[in-house]
Amino acid sequence: MEITNLPHHTQLEVCKNRPPYRQGRKFTSVKVYTVNDESIHLFLYNVPAIHLHEEVCKLCVRYGSIVLCTPVIGISSQQEFTETFHVQYEKIQNARFAKRQLDGKSFFGSILHVCYAPELETLEQTRSKLSFRRREIAIRINTNSSKDNKPVHKKPRLIQKPKKRSINGSEHSCYPSTNRC
Repeated sequence: MEITNLPHHTQLEVCKNRPPYRQGRKFTSVKVYTVNDESIHLFLYNVPAIHLHEEVCKLCVRYGSIVLCTPVIGISSQQEFTETFHVQYEKIQNARFAKRQLDGKSFFGSILHVCYAPELETLEQTRSKLSFRRREIAIRINTNSSKDNKPVHKKPRLIQKPKKRSINGSEHSCYPSTNRC
């Protein structure tokens, strides 16, 4: 399979016209991922070209078990003197977590850019990803509906008069007195 640069591999510019109340501590780009956009395959761009294969694999194993970790030869790097790596995780949750943690991280003096590579998935991997998502949604729907169907048992509140307090041995009501001495 030939690997080429696709438009979804390029890093987006940060969003600078976001309203101040929506802006976090740091500027981020706005991108929404659907189930089809996510993948167990990741590309790591901007890895310095100084034979860091073992270090990249050790870095990626922190976020879950990996099936494959190899440098990619067919893709031109975004910066000079950098390489691109292809990492395949066993579970999509691990790939999501790794992407979130590694994207924008400094690695040997270079800022990593991590993106999903769904074009590398086989038909079987895509089917299993979609069926897993359906099961995940069904579980969430069932847990939410079971919370809504539970009967709520609340004890009725009785309105009581405030108790009298004793101050210096004499009893006083909590209500302000209307009698003047």
